[in-house]
This record gives sequence, C-alpha cells and structure tokens, in this order.
Amino acid sequence: MTQRLPNALNIKLLVVTRENNRDKRYGLAKSLNPVLEQFQQAGVEVVYLCQADISPRNQRLLEQSRRYINSLLKLWPSAWQQTNLAVLAAAIVERLNMGRLAAKIGQQGGFTHVHCHDPLIAAGFQIGRLPRRLKAKFSAKLRSDKASQVEQKGQASQEGQASQEGQASQEGQASQKDQASQKDQENHERDERLAIKHGLTQHGFGSYTQALHEDGVHLGPWVMQRMRQWERRILQRTQWVNCPTKAGLNQLARDLGQYPIPGHWTSITHPRPELNLPHRESAREQLGWQDNCLHLISVGRHAPLKDFPTLLKACARLSTQRPWHLTILGDGDWPHLLAIAESEGLPRERLSLQASDDISVWYAAADLYVSTSTTESFGMANHEAICSGLPCLLTAVAAVPEAARNAASYIPAGDVSSLAVALDQLLDNDLLRVQLAQRASQYAQQWPATQAIAHAYLQSYLGNNEELLPEEIPSTAGLNTQHWSFTLAQLSLFTSAQPLQFNVNAKVLIFAPHPDDETFSLGGSILQMRKQHCDLRIVLMTKPQLSERTEEFKQLMASYGIDKITFLDEADGNYKNSVSTREQVRKAIQQHQPDQIFSPALLDLHRDHLQVGLTVLQSWAELNYPSRLFLYEFWQPLTATHFVDVSEQKEQKQRAIQRYQHPLSEFPYHHSCHHLQSYRANLMLKTEGAAEALMEVRPEQAQTIINASIQLRALIN
Repeated sequence: MTQRLPNALNIKLLVVTRENNRDKRYGLAKSLNPVLEQFQQAGVEVVYLCQADISPRNQRLLEQSRRYINSLLKLWPSAWQQTNLAVLAAAIVERLNMGRLAAKIGQQGGFTHVHCHDPLIAAGFQIGRLPRRLKAKFSAKLRSDKASQVEQKGQASQEGQASQEGQASQEGQASQKDQASQKDQENHERDERLAIKHGLTQHGFGSYTQALHEDGVHLGPWVMQRMRQWERRILQRTQWVNCPTKAGLNQLARDLGQYPIPGHWTSITHPRPELNLPHRESAREQLGWQDNCLHLISVGRHAPLKDFPTLLKACARLSTQRPWHLTILGDGDWPHLLAIAESEGLPRERLSLQASDDISVWYAAADLYVSTSTTESFGMANHEAICSGLPCLLTAVAAVPEAARNAASYIPAGDVSSLAVALDQLLDNDLLRVQLAQRASQYAQQWPATQAIAHAYLQSYLGNNEELLPEEIPSTAGLNTQHWSFTLAQLSLFTSAQPLQFNVNAKVLIFAPHPDDETFSLGGSILQMRKQHCDLRIVLMTKPQLSERTEEFKQLMASYGIDKITFLDEADGNYKNSVSTREQVRKAIQQHQPDQIFSPALLDLHRDHLQVGLTVLQSWAELNYPSRLFLYEFWQPLTATHFVDVSEQKEQKQRAIQRYQHPLSEFPYHHSCHHLQSYRANLMLKTEGAAEALMEVRPEQAQTIINASIQLRALIN
C-alpha cells in the first residue's frame, strides 16, 4: 500500500481473535499479519489481541468460571444431554471473555474500530460496552431533564414580572438554553468520539454455531436453534460482517434465516500468502528426502473436521509400486493417529507426524499435498499449498471448490476408496501432477495480493463495503518442471526397445485408417504373422474417394491370404472419434477376441490416423479387454517399446508396397518406408536390415498417453 487511504489516519484498530500461540502456526494469524502490516503502512495504528495476552489473574478467573459452570451443569436435566454443554459453555465463556477484554482495552486505548474474528467475541464486546452505553443513555436523560427544568423556570419568571423585566428574563432564559444546547452538543460529540465501531469476520462455513457443531462441540436441536437466534442478533448489532467466500456468505444467510442479505455483509477473500520458499533441492536436502521417494504432506491441527483417519486408511490401501511417504504437519493427538495407522496396517516407516513453525520448507519439498477436511470456510493450508505450486488433492466440501478453483483435483469427503484410487493415479502419473502444479502456479499469479485485501478491509471499516473475490483462474499455466524429478531420477541412461515375436495361431486385429496404411507400417510384420498362421483380421476404417484404391487393397489382402476384412466406410479425410465409431471398434474386438491389437499412433501427422488411434485406444480401455495393444508408426517415428526384425521380409514388403499405384503416384511412400525401417534396423539391430517399431500401451497408461499425445500434436498443428 504505497499511498495512505482517505481517513486511514482516523482509524485506530483493535483486532481480536481467540487464537493461542500454538494456533498461530497454521491458523488465522498467518493470514492476518501481512494485512495488519499493510494497515500500519497506511497510517493505521493496529493492536492484535489474542489469548496469549490474557493475564494470569484472568486465566485463573476463567478456570474458576469453568469449574463453577461444570458444577451447575451436573444439575441439568438429562434430556439436555443431546448437547455437549460442558464443552459449549467453556467455549462461550472463553470467547465472551476475549470480547469483554476487547471492550475494556478499546475504551482505555481510544480505539475507533474493533475487528472481532468470532461472533461470540463480538457478543462479549457488546456486553462489555453495555455499561458505557447505559451511562451514556442515562447522561443524555439527565441533560434532557435539566433542559426541561430551565425552560419551565423561564416560563414561570415570565408570568410574574413586568414586560421590561420579562424581556430581560427571556434574554437570560435564551442565554441559558444556548449554553445548555452547546453543552449537550459537546457531550454528544464526546460520546460519538468514544463510540467504537465493531464488526467481525466469519471463519466458519456459514454460521459460527454450525462450525462449533462440526468442530466437535455437539449441539442438540433446541440449543442449535437458540444459538443461531443469538448469533443473528449479534450480527445485527455490528457495523460490518465479512466472509472469505461468496459461498460462505450465502450459507451464513441460510443458516441464520437472514434474507435479504444485509448491506453490511460482504465477501473479502484471504490474500495471496507471502511465502518464502527455498529451492526444492535444498528443501529436500534439509528434510533428508531423496528423489527416489514421493512425499505427500497434509497440514492442520488434529481436529475431527480434518478427518486424518480417512487419509491414513486410504494410504494403507495404496497399490502403487513407487516408494512414498506421508507427513502430517499439525498439533494434536498423535498417539490416536498412530494407533489408527497401526490398526490399518500402514507401515510406521511410511508415516511422520510433527509440528513446525515454518511449513514453507515442506511446501517446497513435497510432491503432493492432500486435504481430507469434511468442511472448510476457505482452507488456508490448501491456499498456501496451491500458491506454493504444489499439485493438490482436496475434498470438494463447503467453500473449497470456490477457493481452490481449477488449481486442484477433487474427491468426495470421507470416501476411503475414492481417495486411495486418486492417490494411486497421482503418484503413478507424473504428467497429472505436473499439470496440477502448472495450474497452481497460474492460480497464485492471479490471486489478489495483500495490498488489495487491506484496502477492502479499510473500506469496510469506513462503511464502504466492497466485495473482493478473485477473478476466474485461466486453465493455461506457466512452466513448472520440478515435479518430474522423481521420474527423471528413475530413468535409465539410454532406453532400448525389445524384440516382438508372433506366436503360432495367435489372434491379431489390425486397424488401418486407409488402404495402404497396414502395409506401409506393418507389411513385414503381417508377412511374419501369416508365416506363423496367425488368425488375422484387418479393419479398414474409412472408404476411399477412389474405388480403385479399395480394389488395390482387396487384391493385396488376397495375396497375403487374408480373407477376414471389416469395412467401416467412414469418411476419408474427415474421420471422427464418436460414440458410433467406438461402438463399431468395441464390437470388432469382442467378436474377434484378439491376443494382440495394432493401431496407428496418436502422435501422427495425419489427423485421420490420430482419430483412429484415439478411437481404438479409448474403446479398448473402456472394454478392459485382456489383449496387448501396440501403436504403429507411419508419418514419424514414435517412442518404441518393441520392434519386429523384418530383414527377411524387406524385399517382399517393397513389392507389396508397389501394388498401391494410386498412393505412390501422389507421394513416394516407398522411399519413406525404406528409410524409416532402415533407421529402425540401424538403431535396434545394429545392422543394415529392416525393422518395424511399435509402442505397447498398458490399460493404466491409456489416459496419460491420450492426453500427452493430443496436447503435443496440437502444438505442432
């Protein structure tokens, strides 16, 4: 905030929370402190008040109050046991005390504004200000009575005196009334100066009453209703009410039955966190983490709403073969979590539980952030993880989707199976993690900075409510390569393809986009298949515009001895991956029941080849058919996992290619085929023979290969 805001110097602000020193590690103070610093730069005097500021004497009084209340509650009717009254009473007393203290300090320190971060703190402030309000009301009544007495005395004097004397009396009366009016105005101005404006920020999703209930303070129906009525009255007496998300503001209105939403209620989000992240390499070195292990982190105090047991149960069910480790950062009941991990069979060496005042090193070093919260009004730890550029897996609860937007992947809350599947996918799929990390980086760039949030808060203090929520985050993202480190560490120095042999009588299904593709790409392999008496079927996907090309295809298939041919007759040059074409491919697979399937590669220069490859790969994956699937190359080399040595079939393949006279009249395909198979032989066989290269796809790889190939193909369009 480089310039001071209008009237900012007239604000003296007291910020009140119920946090203690332990909560400051992960809680509200981390978000508030940068905003408060901006206030101070704008000329606003700011004091932060929390439980750490309570005097020892006040602490003793609180303890005595709790014991006294607990004694009274033992006399309460058993019908009230639907509510955890002891815990509720302790929570109310603690927060009312903070509000009472804020009222005392606010009056003594001459504060103009008090920002409560809890409705019950605001209630305590309102109660603490009550004596002052009653005194002001009583003083105003006394001044009014005194003014009436002066007026009555003047009237009596006027009736008992002569006209000259009466005129003098009227002048004296007017003078006394002017003095009383001036005094009354001065007193009123003094009361106005001493009046403290106050408001609050709701940090639960919806009403604070509901947040208490979800945080483990169980409330029965009758108590829940009364608490909500009380909360509504508290909010009606404030000058401003803020929520960090629009969803939270709307839920607050629903919980309290407050429609229309009052004008002094508004949404002001949390700022982009000011994180001091070390380099990933130095962070992992500091933590003793190696690149050959994937590290998951989850952050938050060990409370019911964080639902760490679900995370532990899901981790115990992971099937990934990659080494991984989970670290939960937060204070709480560690023995309880360790007991759950042990009962679920989660190895102790895969789990770390610890607390830290500086989470940034973990954000910088981790490979994946996970949150299993059952509710979040915003999710500060989620926000920090995303702004750190981490791929994040979050529960789609409360305000989380609004706060995290498209920068995270989502799962249902409390669903162990869904969480385990999602974790397996992200741990096994480096591309998905990189894509999430890229979106997270873009999210951080678009999010409002601290200066903008501070400005919005100051305007709300001045009565100029301005809604401040982030704009939509675009799906494009900047460069982020750090999450490839695990994969890069596992790569061999040089990769090589494996030879592929065809079994006798094996069932083979080949999908060809056009007549000639099967021979140009797999001519040598087809000859080997026929030699092994393979049961071979060719599926021709498109119908050529020239009927002569179809005739050439039929004649060549006859020379191969292939009589099992399926013609789908889709449009040549305009083939589309559609519901109908996928149904035809699935039908062909189910009818032929192949041992091996061959399909054009997705990273191909011809659009029909890409579309056919997508149709076959998607259909095969949806069927979950237990056959091996290979992609073959045509217009450009692919990343080969296997090759077929076709040196013996080299001359015979060239003669087969020459039978496609119409394609060869348009382009010298035979030269391309010769040079490609020679290149493959030189690389894979270390000879001057011929080889055809293939890429095998496993079912779990299908989606990744589809995404990567199409994205790369689109770049070179």
